[in-house]
Amino acid sequence: MKKQSRQWWLIGGLSLALVAGVLAWLYLKPEGEYPIRKAVLYSFTVKNTTNRLLERASFSTYAPLRQTSTQRLKRLDISHPYQLSEDALGNQRLRFEIEHLPPYGTRIITVRAELEFAERPNRIAINRQARQRYLGAEDYIETDDPGIVALAGQLQRGAADETAETIYRWVANNVEAVAYIRDDRGAAYALNHKKGDCTEYMYLYTALARVNGIPSRGVGGFVASQDARLDPRAYHNWSQVYLGKAWRNVDPQKQVFSDRQSHYVALRLIGARPDNATDNSHSLMHVSEGLEVSMNRPS
Repeated sequence: MKKQSRQWWLIGGLSLALVAGVLAWLYLKPEGEYPIRKAVLYSFTVKNTTNRLLERASFSTYAPLRQTSTQRLKRLDISHPYQLSEDALGNQRLRFEIEHLPPYGTRIITVRAELEFAERPNRIAINRQARQRYLGAEDYIETDDPGIVALAGQLQRGAADETAETIYRWVANNVEAVAYIRDDRGAAYALNHKKGDCTEYMYLYTALARVNGIPSRGVGGFVASQDARLDPRAYHNWSQVYLGKAWRNVDPQKQVFSDRQSHYVALRLIGARPDNATDNSHSLMHVSEGLEVSMNRPS
């Protein structure tokens, strides 16, 4: 009897272990699936604008985001020594120290990033603090503006995904795309004037989603369907919305809601107060005095 009892305990223990293993595989896989591979290349020209030797100067920029629902960074190859840090929003900050740069001298710094992408967004959990951040008001995301609140109510539907798509269609069909605007204008501007560049589309979509209780955030980067040499003139802003426990790229200006998810190369999350913030949503750099830095399309 005791021998039979031990056998049942053994079988039960093996069964529990098998079930635990299956649950871990189904629900606890941290890596996700990112089957699409591509590499992007971008570079910067660093110039000493003074007539004196710069013993030490610095500038910082962004590497692609380490991991989102549709993107994962695998490798960085950079032509100059650097420090890598992560800011409060999760942005990857590259800091370069430039030493002994002669008067009016220049240096070229090249960044090559190997990335993996997913067309079907992977699940990524967010905590309560992050959820609240992506539901509240920020600079240029005026979720308390009466016009935005009223429109958000009109666009609300029964399910979050239906609401998100309804907002997308309204913004895509009612905002007129204009040429690049240097300064951020914001969601209220986009609604009141019914026009803007990609940044205003992003801000308005993000604000309307947040008012409807759907976490949303702004993203800056590039659109590339394959290996690419990034052209600074193609820098682009779009939104990500949190649906089905995954961040999904939404781009009303380029008419993208559920497709072409793997085309978006995210370099920065845009927020009101990230650490060491750059000037605005259009900027990829923070430059010390005496330096002039421009992004180039590598030849």
